[in-house]
Amino acid sequence: MTKYTQRELRRMIANERAENISDISVEESEQIRKKEGYCTQIGWAYGCNGKLFQGKNTKTLYAITDRTLALFIF
Repeated sequence: MTKYTQRELRRMIANERAENISDISVEESEQIRKKEGYCTQIGWAYGCNGKLFQGKNTKTLYAITDRTLALFIF
């Protein structure tokens, strides 16, 4: 698992390499789970301030850049 800074995660989102799911609702997270099957955590930001996931089926990268409910959903 790779350690990232929040700035690096935000840069991935800005460059469209990852999808921002920081402010995702529970319903939207269920849609992602149905689409992907499951997501594997491949990186994290310092402490508990961000995570980077990869979907199983589509290999899409999903980034959480803030300490929000999404950290605890995934």
